[in-house]
Amino acid sequence: MIEPFASPARLPSLDPYIHKSVSFRYSGRELRLDLSHALFSSFDIDRGTRLLLKVLARSRFAEGARSLLDLGCGVGILGIALGSASPGSEIHFRDRDALAAAFAARNARANGLEPASWGTGLTLAGLAGRRFDRIVSNVPAKAGPPVIEDFVRRLPSALSEDGRFALVVVNPIAPAVRAAALASGAEIHEEEAGPGHTVIAGGRGTELPPAADELAVYERCRSAFELAGIRYPLSGYWGLPDFDTPSYAAVLAAGLCARAAGDAVIRRVSIGNPGPGHLALYLCGRFGVERLRLVSRDCLQTAATRRNLAAAGFSPELSESDGLETGESFEGGFDLIVEFPDPVPEFDWIGPIWERASRSAAPGSAFVMVGRPTEAGRFDRRKPSGWTRAFERKRDGFSGLVYRREG
Repeated sequence: MIEPFASPARLPSLDPYIHKSVSFRYSGRELRLDLSHALFSSFDIDRGTRLLLKVLARSRFAEGARSLLDLGCGVGILGIALGSASPGSEIHFRDRDALAAAFAARNARANGLEPASWGTGLTLAGLAGRRFDRIVSNVPAKAGPPVIEDFVRRLPSALSEDGRFALVVVNPIAPAVRAAALASGAEIHEEEAGPGHTVIAGGRGTELPPAADELAVYERCRSAFELAGIRYPLSGYWGLPDFDTPSYAAVLAAGLCARAAGDAVIRRVSIGNPGPGHLALYLCGRFGVERLRLVSRDCLQTAATRRNLAAAGFSPELSESDGLETGESFEGGFDLIVEFPDPVPEFDWIGPIWERASRSAAPGSAFVMVGRPTEAGRFDRRKPSGWTRAFERKRDGFSGLVYRREG
């Protein structure tokens, strides 16, 4: 019996995110899954996953497994299918996207499986000492070559003595993944290539010594930057944009924040979707922020921002939120709220942002929203009572809106 890693206290409300439901058959059982436009494979089960499940059904991969980890679980297809084929096994779901992990847990329960754990995480980081009989993953190529190689090399550290892994990858990175698996000492049991994907499955190799810094492999490059007159160092991260220059959205937001603040004291700040942390470092350097909330479904964004703040010598009191619970508030309220929305088709992304801002803004505070002009127009038309639009600025294909919280 392994000790489960932390799961959120409860599932958030996911009904508004559901785009469609699909059925598929595995191991003689009919399964049904809810999908979302906000997540990978929003219309059907993707070809890579189908190929992997076909190979694993043939090899009876799940038989005898007491515990299974679906890593990068998405909506939970792999873990649910294999869990249905191995009744009584513990199924764990992990993804860097909090919405994906929640969908996996919801889908598992809808198919009669109670997940042993579910939550966010970056590959195997934070799992020291935990062992699984089976680990499966549809490995995203966008994670970056060093991250993928390190993950495959470190698989033995998370597998039980007789544990096995099974991965599916896009064909261009299959040779590198196979080489990393062999370099770990693993024996390849199954390998099958399809039109766009390759399955690589094998047994446990030799453990590497624990990494002194598990997330260092995500760091892509470190450079000096300047944003609206504030200089700061920042590391770019594999899997995140803005690694070599601040985005146009961040540049626009910095200027709007400076203008919105004027001579006011800005000590408490909330940033939605902070990326690797350009705006967070700018605001700490510009205003001496004391309390900072980072809001993102993507735990890599919050981890990268936190690490970049520490490396630059900034130490505000930090809190994090995945943004899935709109009822969250903040004691005393924020002096400045900044949002970089990530719109989801057929989902009301505007309402939750306004609700979160209205719950956590201090009287007289500023709220900055930066997005594409069409998105900004839709957002502005939904402005609730209690807010006044102060000004708008457009630059480089983005529109920035500044609002004041009425006192």
